[in-house]
Amino acid sequence: GPAAAEEPQSAADAQTLTLEALEDFFLTPTFCGALGDFMADVGEVLEFVPQEDEQPLKNHDAFARYQQLVEEHLANFLSLRGITQEEVVDACQAATDSRWVCIDYLMACTDYEQFMQLAYDHVCCQSWDDEEGALEDHELSLEEAQAHEAHGKETENACAAVPS
Repeated sequence: GPAAAEEPQSAADAQTLTLEALEDFFLTPTFCGALGDFMADVGEVLEFVPQEDEQPLKNHDAFARYQQLVEEHLANFLSLRGITQEEVVDACQAATDSRWVCIDYLMACTDYEQFMQLAYDHVCCQSWDDEEGALEDHELSLEEAQAHEAHGKETENACAAVPS
């Protein structure tokens, strides 16, 4: 009956509201601008190698920078809205459909493969936007990928000696 409206909101409603707030946040010009700049920056340096292959160190560096970027922006937003990180995690875990962009961005913070997929999608979109046919620039031939990998192993050892 009409009394139902006065009951406290269900957990599911609260989670949907949290996701809606997150979705709005991830679509703000501030965050989109920061993410766009970041992706344009790392898109130049990321190497997209098969997941089962050893991943270049610079990819992991980019992943760590992405986590930092999202956490900084998110911390500010959460404190403004009075939402806890636990509420964010619960809401994301409870989400049953894939319409939420915010979940993709958050998953990319916790999972390297998801981050690489997100970055790859961004790079592909950028290439497509820049000019049609520019996509080839980002698709390494197998020989190039192997040459990169061989070179990467040499530089990786050199990098390991340098404190970051």
